[in-house]
Amino acid sequence: MDIIFFFLCFLQKYIIAALSYKLLKSYCDIFKGDAERAGVRVNDSPFQH
Repeated sequence: MDIIFFFLCFLQKYIIAALSYKLLKSYCDIFKGDAERAGVRVNDSPFQH
């Protein structure tokens, strides 16, 4: 039981981390689009892979 519980906790943390990373990346993309529309050149994003 302990191993399953540990695995579920790990999975939950991983999913939360993945979701927040996705959210952060989409927010970055939106910000980049707004900046480009305003005429500001955004060369490199730290979240670009």
